[in-house]
Amino acid sequence: MRNISLLLLFTTAAIITGDENIAFISERDGNEEIYFLDFETNSLTNLTNSTGNDCQLIFSPDGTLIAFRSDRDGVNNLYTMNIDGTNQTRLTYNTEEWEWLGSISFSPNGTKIGYASNGDIFIINSDGTNNINLTNSEENDWGTFGHMFSPNGDKLTYHSTVSENTDIYIMNIDGTEQTRLTTNESSDRYSKFSPDGSKIVFTSMRNGNSDIYLMNIDGTDKLRLTYSDSSDHSPRFSPDGTKFVFQSNRDENDEIYIMDIDGSNQLNLTSNSGNDKWPEISQDGLQIIYLSDRDGNDEVYTMNIDGSNQTNITSNPAIDWWGMFQPQTTVSIGYGKTMPEMYVLHQNYPNPFNPVTSFRYDLPENTLVNITIYDMMGRLVKTLINGSQAAGYRTIQWNATNNIGQPVSAGVYLYTIQAGEFRQTKKMVLLK
Repeated sequence: MRNISLLLLFTTAAIITGDENIAFISERDGNEEIYFLDFETNSLTNLTNSTGNDCQLIFSPDGTLIAFRSDRDGVNNLYTMNIDGTNQTRLTYNTEEWEWLGSISFSPNGTKIGYASNGDIFIINSDGTNNINLTNSEENDWGTFGHMFSPNGDKLTYHSTVSENTDIYIMNIDGTEQTRLTTNESSDRYSKFSPDGSKIVFTSMRNGNSDIYLMNIDGTDKLRLTYSDSSDHSPRFSPDGTKFVFQSNRDENDEIYIMDIDGSNQLNLTSNSGNDKWPEISQDGLQIIYLSDRDGNDEVYTMNIDGSNQTNITSNPAIDWWGMFQPQTTVSIGYGKTMPEMYVLHQNYPNPFNPVTSFRYDLPENTLVNITIYDMMGRLVKTLINGSQAAGYRTIQWNATNNIGQPVSAGVYLYTIQAGEFRQTKKMVLLK
């Protein structure tokens, strides 16, 4: 495994909002490999370094694992590895050379991985056990890479040609209640849940060209968001659910746009003579990572959410693509982060939220940790953690349920951490 210092990063890190690490795919070594770019140590690491092609990478929600597709054993299979490239593990065992695998998505708690293989949707535990074909149809079922699971992890959305045309479906994560949400004589594809789980965005050809639509998760209240005479697609929600970034060729070449969730205020962010594609938004909502060939070959770029500070991150004569931000949650000590110097309980994000929010906290030493949620009357709602934890940067999510799994009502809640002699309480707001 090689570490390459990049002088470029010293200037790049100084002008980009935020410091999210990045993984991407590069052909600089002759075949497709996965690289990790660490902004704190200003270094680039080839993580896979195999003789095959390693691609379609996705981070686990806590940022400690990468799932990816590889043909290093002759056919396409699903693999995982740690973010430092160790423990590369094959999860599936397809044997046919024509086998295709894609649409890789982690469940919100990181324990399961959804993927599509040769026209069916599968789910597998992240340790490789319990691989299940959920759809098992005679037609083609495919999901949107990185976005199949609902925010609370109990449903999957995908598109299928079980009907005469391609339509959007939803199902439980055990494959039951497969429900068709769109019914028209064109192609509806690439569905994604909103951050609060109440809506699904998708692209549709029902008006002759690719447009972006929004609907409720039961398929009602379909709203057309774009009306251009071109191709608008690849929409991605901002973390707070108020905006989309998307790709459009309405200006003759592919550009990255942003708009409000109701389709208003559509703005071209990139506006250059090259092609800018595949936008993804950082976890804090401040940055966009995307692919651009404006400098003659495909490179990974980042920019601020308003389109400022557009920066070539990879800057290599080879093809670099499929850039993804590392989630800034639990981070392995000794790889890109130092040990915390003090106890800290951070403000939850998002806040306000519906129905899932994340709590980050820093532990400078091994200790007993208790994180508990109370209502404003002081009544215990949920105990998230009560046990010993090792030092490090940590995170945990709450899905707005109580200790017996029932949804709680909207309102103001308190969350408290007790770690050794450290105790801190903060407020948060749950919306419905």
